[in-house]
Amino acid sequence: AVINGILGDSHFYDLELIAFDICESSFRYLIDEMIGSFEDKYYTETTRRVVLFVIYLIALILVFLGLWMPFVSKLNKEIWRTKSMLTLIPIDVILQIKSVQKFLNNQSFFATKGKHQQILTVNKPIVLQKYFPL
Repeated sequence: AVINGILGDSHFYDLELIAFDICESSFRYLIDEMIGSFEDKYYTETTRRVVLFVIYLIALILVFLGLWMPFVSKLNKEIWRTKSMLTLIPIDVILQIKSVQKFLNNQSFFATKGKHQQILTVNKPIVLQKYFPL
């Protein structure tokens, strides 16, 4: 009975309304600030990740251009040097070494007009004379 009297009092009801109004506005402000900080954190994190990704791509391109391209260029030079040295070998020797024949047949070294032609065979050594006149 005493508690019902205190809770049912109009002063207590007014105090409850005032406290609710004050707390509600404070809670609303805190919730808005929390949402704003989450949004700021999200956009900051997204921007940071995009920047890191761009830096990663730039580094990858620099590594490609700085390391891979010189390696491939050097490798191509060595391949052409090897192929050029093979042209110094006499035709008779080339015809006797099957591994050299196989290498030259598998390469586009003697290709004409974009078509791969097999020019070295043990049975037909005359075909070589078109490319290496004696």
